[in-house]
Amino acid sequence: MLMSSDLLNCLLDDENWEYKKKVQSISVFEKDVCGYKMIKIKKEISISRDEVYKVIKDIENYSQVLTAKNVYSEYVDSKNDTLYGYQKYYVDFIPFTRNRQLVFKMYEKTKNNLIWEALDQNHYYLDKYSTGDVKTLTKGAGSWEFISNNNKNFLVHRFYMDTELNIPEFLLSGPRENSVLQIFSDVLLEAKNS
Repeated sequence: MLMSSDLLNCLLDDENWEYKKKVQSISVFEKDVCGYKMIKIKKEISISRDEVYKVIKDIENYSQVLTAKNVYSEYVDSKNDTLYGYQKYYVDFIPFTRNRQLVFKMYEKTKNNLIWEALDQNHYYLDKYSTGDVKTLTKGAGSWEFISNNNKNFLVHRFYMDTELNIPEFLLSGPRENSVLQIFSDVLLEAKNS
């Protein structure tokens, strides 16, 4: 069984990504690692790394930045260079399914690579959110990487989340991809407007 840290290593590995398509100048890639579908999206941008990372690190304002209204976010804590956040996903579009939640940590792996990982089930930050009516997700990771190459700047977002829904992958892949693309677009729009 892979943990979030293992999934993160697979996400950050540049090998085995398959190009899927281009959506509004955003390149979409996918790879499968041990049955886990991972998404990578990449776009050339004119916005600075600092402007983009400022939006991503501002967990308290996710509700104003993200256009998806089925997600609630809150800032939990910060320790040294690590931020902690909470998100609740309202899954009211699937009958008889509990809402989902996760607590994550976010940190800069390098100056140009911002990482997030879902915390494991036993982490004390989850105690505050432990209720029987919400499913806690513990397998998820992602990165926001800023790449400069030949006087061009690119933002690369990599994402994996096990939603623990008992639904066939072919039904989940489209909505998951759309969600990741929308978050990416929301972040860039906010960075551009700030």
